[in-house]
Amino acid sequence: TNKVVYAHNMYELSEDDFANYLHTCKKYNLPFVTNASETLFEVGECDNEYGMTPIELLENYGMFDIPCVVAGASQVDKEEMQILSNYNVNVVTVPSKDLITGHGVAPIVAYNKQSINVCIGLDAISKNADIFREMNLLVSLQKGIMHKIDAIDNMYAIYASTINSAKSYNLNKIGVLQKGNFADIILIQIGDICKISDMIHYTNPSHVLLTMIDGKILYKNM
Repeated sequence: TNKVVYAHNMYELSEDDFANYLHTCKKYNLPFVTNASETLFEVGECDNEYGMTPIELLENYGMFDIPCVVAGASQVDKEEMQILSNYNVNVVTVPSKDLITGHGVAPIVAYNKQSINVCIGLDAISKNADIFREMNLLVSLQKGIMHKIDAIDNMYAIYASTINSAKSYNLNKIGVLQKGNFADIILIQIGDICKISDMIHYTNPSHVLLTMIDGKILYKNM
């Protein structure tokens, strides 16, 4: 079983708390996961309290010296992106949650240009477990805010929900279909779609015909 050290609200933690988290992560070789920079209000409050943005504060506490996953990260500037890139920090985005809560649209195109690893997550707030919808929103929102149909490739969303997600949590032998990996497979009916990348716009959970985990069929509708 893969484990992580998770802090839901980093702003309620003391410097000693972070030191303890850091020690635990290093001792057991675990990634640290926390929510940060989801709203402008939160960023402003953090700056008023600590004189640093959430990303700068996490860097200051040494949390980026270990494998780290930052969830949210909708409100970051260029300097903070550079910090995330320098430390190879992973970012989790939940497009539907950001829209429902008014957090704003995460700068995925900019993250991509900075080679920051981005993965798609699901969240209870959106009451939605539809990864296809999240993939659709991720790409569509970026094209909309950038006013460019080619702002981001459809395949980016597929990578963000598979191989990028596995990478962010140091999970091996999953995320890619290849010899030696676990047989984790989802079979999807895509009809007359010509390219696999187009499935993010035209599919939903009802199109899933089969789900296999480690070679065992857990769901079948065919």
